[in-house]
Amino acid sequence: MVKKMIKDKELLKGQGRLFIISGPSGVGKSTVVAEFLKRYKEAFNLERVVSYTTRMPRGQEVEGVDYYFISKDDFLYKVDQGFFIEWTEWGDNFYGVSKEVVEGLDQGKNLILVIDRQGAREILKVIPGAITIWLYVSDLKDLRKRLEKRGSEDEKNLQKRLKIAESEIREEEYAQMYDYHVKNAELKHSLALLESVFKQYISVEK
Repeated sequence: MVKKMIKDKELLKGQGRLFIISGPSGVGKSTVVAEFLKRYKEAFNLERVVSYTTRMPRGQEVEGVDYYFISKDDFLYKVDQGFFIEWTEWGDNFYGVSKEVVEGLDQGKNLILVIDRQGAREILKVIPGAITIWLYVSDLKDLRKRLEKRGSEDEKNLQKRLKIAESEIREEEYAQMYDYHVKNAELKHSLALLESVFKQYISVEK
């Protein structure tokens, strides 16, 4: 794990903490976060921020747990209503995070959000006190294997995701935006590293 200089992360008394988890496509963000919540949700009084998307569910994804799956018409209506704090279009689908995140923090909730690099950048403009964590693996070959194992992409989309991943990895390498870097090689080790980060900001509830 690589730690860079942390910018001011002080919050008002009573406010919750927002932890942003990002990383290139295929790095295992959803798996790591799901397992982390299983083990530490109560200890850190954590809730996952559930984003909205217009894509179809993959595999065993669950409505309201992994995403809120809505139609493009409903999504664009929410955009017009100013419902999202951040939203983006990727491929043929839209992804967005609602303003309920800010409300949750004001209520003292500790939140964990899985989002891409572009989305994280936008969230930080509104919530500069968020703690940012970058998940990575050894190389692009490893990412390709993970994406192929997932089996949700055709070759064209797989190549597109790998190209974007390569760009994101290079950008973070030369212009670091994230407070912490966690290598996701072995799940047990990754969870231990995340726990050490969270303990710096949240008192563990016994």
